[in-house]
Amino acid sequence: RFVAELNGEEVGLGRLLQALRARRQHSGDIGLEVHPKAWRQGVGTALMRQLLEIADNWLNLKRIQLEVFTDNAGGIALYQKMGFTIEGERAKTVFGAGQFQNDYVMSRLRGDYTPSEEPPSQLEALRGKRPFTPATIRPPLPKDLEALHLLFSHPANARPTMQLPDHELW
Repeated sequence: RFVAELNGEEVGLGRLLQALRARRQHSGDIGLEVHPKAWRQGVGTALMRQLLEIADNWLNLKRIQLEVFTDNAGGIALYQKMGFTIEGERAKTVFGAGQFQNDYVMSRLRGDYTPSEEPPSQLEALRGKRPFTPATIRPPLPKDLEALHLLFSHPANARPTMQLPDHELW
């Protein structure tokens, strides 16, 4: 797990879980949470780069997968930029706010991608020409608990789910 800090404030969390079963130890799952006030500021990209660095160069994972809601255009674009492809769509995977929501399963198979940098002009267009401050990525600390609680409970992040708190956070 890694925390993203932007301007001294905790605004994101990324996690990578390696499969434990012997026949699946070459694979892992990634999850990201970024506070809406930090969207389009490079926080998700910074978290993904750190997680993929660990996956590729320390755990030697060949397959990384994730799930993303079908209406999360920003997340899908980020994952595709990092070499993920859509494997399939799952119907009615979660229920919340009175409706069901679909998601995509996306994966990246190492060897099938080349990390790419977006040209600066595209980065500025995506960010609405706001000033860009790179996020600091670091391990979570006990002092982050309140900020992470606010991140997970923000309506834009918890919108379709009524999930229980992540008991593995600490």
